[in-house]
Amino acid sequence: MASYTYSVDEAAKEMGTGPKVVLKLIESGELGAAKMGSGYRVRIADVHKHIDLQISIQTAQRAQQQQAKKKVGQPQTAPVPPAPKHRGRKRNDIPTIPNFVGLA
Repeated sequence: MASYTYSVDEAAKEMGTGPKVVLKLIESGELGAAKMGSGYRVRIADVHKHIDLQISIQTAQRAQQQQAKKKVGQPQTAPVPPAPKHRGRKRNDIPTIPNFVGLA
């Protein structure tokens, strides 16, 4: 007969966490469970729903963070082209003195 529930240890292994994390989720009401004997039993479907919900929440948070980074990094107006570099004066730009030979 197929089992439709996990123990706390099995749920922790499926979720990639420790049993204490699963117990905190159960006690906070984030993860449904029933007390059976000395331990809790958690439905497999509830564990998978919790995993799916966390994936959706965390993906949305990362997307919002990326959007916020893009808004901060980009100017709101059109980009201003950089100013041309001052090239200074070159050797060939020195004005020449006219040759006044023979005028004296």
